[in-house]
Amino acid sequence: MKIFFDIGGHKGETSEAAIKFDFDVIHCFEPSAKARNYIKIDDPRFCLHDFGLFSENSSQTLHHGRHSYSASIYHDKRHVSESFEQEVIELRKASDFIRENSKSDDLVIGKINVEGAEIAILEDLEAANLLNRFTNLVVYPDYRKVPSIKAHGKMVFPRILAANSNVTASGDTFDLLVPGVTSKTEKWLAGLDGISRNAAS
Repeated sequence: MKIFFDIGGHKGETSEAAIKFDFDVIHCFEPSAKARNYIKIDDPRFCLHDFGLFSENSSQTLHHGRHSYSASIYHDKRHVSESFEQEVIELRKASDFIRENSKSDDLVIGKINVEGAEIAILEDLEAANLLNRFTNLVVYPDYRKVPSIKAHGKMVFPRILAANSNVTASGDTFDLLVPGVTSKTEKWLAGLDGISRNAAS
């Protein structure tokens, strides 16, 4: 099986690129109803989940910034610290979902862009010995913009990168931020071994 995990789906930009390749299934996680309304992907391989991944099963408050497309469960994240809108979202333990929806012999590609929650997810996957389940995992290190977790992230993230050659920071691969994220994702995927573009793409 060839599997793509789009962790932090936003408006579907990354998944729009992934469906152009020969993945058997694409899991897109977007807990914000506001963002999910923009996702209009019609493909039988595409699974849109109305929950996010985290280090535990929980309900959290998502803070939307007034002048930014981003939202975070961390109220002190840059751009959302003056939150003007909130919504309660569902989060599920990342290691449970990855373990139940992939196997060790699958080709698994993933992207994590979750506005600060990436550190909790990575620590959960590390503790469950599941980081090696991914052939390639690109992570956007938003912890740098969250004062309450920045110091912890500065200890955890470099250690995980050093110990796992299959995990890279987005700045080392491409910029996950819009505009252009779909085309940049396509370029990234086209350079990976084991996957190919669909004939019609």
